[in-house]
Amino acid sequence: AEDIGYTNTVKNFDPNSLVGTWYKTDGLNPNYDLFDCQTNVFSIPSGSKDASELDLGIFLRVLRPKEYGGGFWENALTEHMVVDAANKDEPNPTGRTMHTEGKMYG
Repeated sequence: AEDIGYTNTVKNFDPNSLVGTWYKTDGLNPNYDLFDCQTNVFSIPSGSKDASELDLGIFLRVLRPKEYGGGFWENALTEHMVVDAANKDEPNPTGRTMHTEGKMYG
């Protein structure tokens, strides 16, 4: 789906508006966007002059079935986001706002 453009992308997106802690309550993909109490923490990488790239810390938990002990399975991971909207000289044929590079969830 990364090669599909959206007509409702933010045209004048300011990546600084993402910096801080966010609590995800709904997402585009039910396979990984709808975990109870998921937090996303956006920060500007150390040594960076601006928010053209962001580091993203993600914490989520998944309900563990009772037959496997109940409770939750917890996961914390990080992603490095490249903000396409702040890198206007880079090719962006789909008009996406940002993307990750490398492996996700691995």
